[in-house]
Amino acid sequence: MDVEASQAKQNSAGAGEHQTEMTWAQAAAWVWKHDGGKELPADIDAGQRIEAAAAELGFDVQHEPDEQLLILFRPDEETHSFYGKDHMAGGLRFLRSELAYVAAMHPDTLDDWSDTGLKALCLLAGEKL
Repeated sequence: MDVEASQAKQNSAGAGEHQTEMTWAQAAAWVWKHDGGKELPADIDAGQRIEAAAAELGFDVQHEPDEQLLILFRPDEETHSFYGKDHMAGGLRFLRSELAYVAAMHPDTLDDWSDTGLKALCLLAGEKL
């Protein structure tokens, strides 16, 4: 991850939500440890989950459910599009790979992490990507 990505993540942090400081390696380890957890809470749908996971890593989201389209982007930097019936799974797969990549490249870089965003990156019980 570069400075721009770290700044994008910091700018997108949830206002008012408790933030925990961890390194990227610690955050990735936390996510992998909590994979296979419960189903989504009743008050969170798949779109909200992707939005929370994307925001945690500094991405904005455009979601067109009727067109089975998900776009994750950092303005003026990068855009990733996912299409078809598995567009949400594709987006989550990408976000998890981004977390793994940054954790491998910059394991000791500290950042602030939200509980909601980290949980959104975890695989749910029985979920396969």
